[in-house]
Amino acid sequence: MVAALPSLLVPLGCWFLRTEPVLALTGRRGAPARLLAEASSFITPISARPSGSSLTATELFPTTASIRSRPRTSLSHLPIMNTLIQTAFTHLEALLRFVAVLQLGLAVLSFFLPRIMKWEGDISRMSLLVRDVFTIHSWFISITLIIWGVLTWRFAPEMAHAPTELSRWLCGAMGLFWGIRCVLQWTHYSPAHWRGIPSRTVIHWVLFFGYAAWTTVYAMAALQTGRVL
Repeated sequence: MVAALPSLLVPLGCWFLRTEPVLALTGRRGAPARLLAEASSFITPISARPSGSSLTATELFPTTASIRSRPRTSLSHLPIMNTLIQTAFTHLEALLRFVAVLQLGLAVLSFFLPRIMKWEGDISRMSLLVRDVFTIHSWFISITLIIWGVLTWRFAPEMAHAPTELSRWLCGAMGLFWGIRCVLQWTHYSPAHWRGIPSRTVIHWVLFFGYAAWTTVYAMAALQTGRVL
């Protein structure tokens, strides 16, 4: 069983591999733009080829002189990157279940957050309307996280292996939610809340990387096309 790679992820993979997405997506209709940009020489010039014809292995490779003149680039990291991406898609169901458990934990934690953070005094000084709005919004955020956690846990197999249009849109919505939350961790919260305070600095970074990881997992599920033999 090999995880199918969604076409939308091909450009990302090709960026890591430093190659052209069109070669993977449309095959013989692709021209090696990177080699042409480096003024590589070909036995049969690309411009002289008949329309729709395929490149042979002999024609595709540049001459020895052009290879020697090109700067060398280390590609030792590419197999590792490819393996990590493939492993993530292979274990996508387990990742979704892990995210579901973490969301349920965050939902429960949110109910006790004012007590844990010692916000009772600040909340008591709010006006009645602001205090009620704050409380209701906190409850509904926790309820939303519980619903998302339960749905993710229950439908993780379908999301990972047999996605439907509905599951992809649902994962896309949750990924967008956590992506925005990840951005707000830097753009909304003042650094004065955590900078210079080791414990809060750790919490800040843990939340940032955690939300980024959740965003990535849901984005993978949203782009997943299922498994093929």
